[in-house]
Amino acid sequence: MMYNDIRNKSYNIPYRLYSNQLCFSYSKVGTFTFKGYTGPNGGNSVSQNKKLAIKKSFSEMLERRSLMIGSDIDNERKVKALNLIDRKVYEILEKNIKFNDQEDIYTDTTGTSTHISSQTSIFNALKELLEKNCLFLFWYGRRGISLNSEELIRSLNFGYKFHHNQKLFMFLNNDFPPFITIISVLIEDQKIIGSGIASDLNFKQAINASLFELILLKEQKFINQTYARIYGVRQRCFLESSLEEKEQYFHLKKLKNDLPIIKINIKSFNKVKTKNIFQIVDSLPSWIESLYCVYIKHNLNNQLKTVRVYSKELYNHIPIKDWVSGSKPVSIHFNINKVEIDSTPNCPII
Repeated sequence: MMYNDIRNKSYNIPYRLYSNQLCFSYSKVGTFTFKGYTGPNGGNSVSQNKKLAIKKSFSEMLERRSLMIGSDIDNERKVKALNLIDRKVYEILEKNIKFNDQEDIYTDTTGTSTHISSQTSIFNALKELLEKNCLFLFWYGRRGISLNSEELIRSLNFGYKFHHNQKLFMFLNNDFPPFITIISVLIEDQKIIGSGIASDLNFKQAINASLFELILLKEQKFINQTYARIYGVRQRCFLESSLEEKEQYFHLKKLKNDLPIIKINIKSFNKVKTKNIFQIVDSLPSWIESLYCVYIKHNLNNQLKTVRVYSKELYNHIPIKDWVSGSKPVSIHFNINKVEIDSTPNCPII
């Protein structure tokens, strides 16, 4: 069901027919144009809990919209940022923390989070920044571990059932300890129809979050394709799209076959109990020298805090092939050069 409040903001109350179904939610408040660019106008989410689904979709909508505005700037268009590594306050260019499509300064919503708790917001923003870099290392650097998805699903007692024609691939990357990153990809007819990536200190939570994101994006892709078919929205050249999808599938299959397979017992897997942000940051690899935390402005709900975590050493965006290079410190540290990147299909996992 869809509702409008007095400020003409749209949202839906998710419902389900059966107790084992997931709740899908979206929030949409409209958008605005800033310096010739039009920003995102909504967010969506999935959860086993209705209230949480609504909160998550609203938070995503808020952070995506807020990145069009940025933070408080000085005359040199700089913003104040706390470096979580050395606990000092610096001034960084505003363009590094807003939406940006300039070459070598690409930024999207990566490393952004909204929550009523400042510490949770910073923690979640840091998780997202690291997970996108784990994805880069997995896809272009061939780094990670292949997991037995069937055993994991059984051990988790995951209620959602995939179609028998669909195959689930799951991988683990832990290049940024203490965080564990799970990458889940769903295959049908040699095509990637859904994917999810999530980082956490808890192995089980990372798996669940990755699977929930996969389901959400799979359903969103289906809706987009249905909309395009009904309303005649122009799509990419079918042949070009089909060839790229095949290349991506075979690259993923090669990763599945080449990466080591390790059997993991969820119950015995090491758990990091602390969520103290500084203790966690101190455990990260020492070559990461900057994790700038910036407060992002908004006026839709003053109880919620939106923050952005930005790093000079890491990619601050999804690893689209045209946006990554061999010159970034994370590429240099793991010996991933431009030739290796260029020989790899574009990463379809977002």
